[in-house]
Amino acid sequence: MMLGNTRKPQTYTGLTHCNWFRKTCCRRTEVTSVFERMPRLTSASLRCQQRMEYLRCYFCSANQGNWYDRNANRFIVCNSFCDTIFEHCRTAEYNGTTFSKLYSNGTEFCTASKFRVAKIGCYNFDSSVFGGAINVVPYHTLIFTTVMLTYLFLLSTD
Repeated sequence: MMLGNTRKPQTYTGLTHCNWFRKTCCRRTEVTSVFERMPRLTSASLRCQQRMEYLRCYFCSANQGNWYDRNANRFIVCNSFCDTIFEHCRTAEYNGTTFSKLYSNGTEFCTASKFRVAKIGCYNFDSSVFGGAINVVPYHTLIFTTVMLTYLFLLSTD
């Protein structure tokens, strides 16, 4: 419920991204606007795409207040989630540079993306979201940049 001070999570259909949340703090126009502005991460595997999609959708979760550190003004992401992002995205490229040359590990990636990293009380990847039929909009390239994750963070604190 970080988006806006008075917005409460509600059932909302029609999201092109982040559509697995039964109750959400997002609206289609917000999600579309954020995802359209992100530069592309190329050569990303499907597992990389899924984890990045899930990470970028943190601001839609009705439970986002459970892993928001008000003192540090940061969202808390599980180190295991950061590590699996790094593991699955290490060979993907951003502007011709591989992910593994930009970051040495998952914690470095999440920290550079303005998240606080922790072992408990944190946002973690839910693999059941992508079980069976793939729930990610198919991409030839994956939209991503740490600059835009910072934008998401700033958007969510308004």
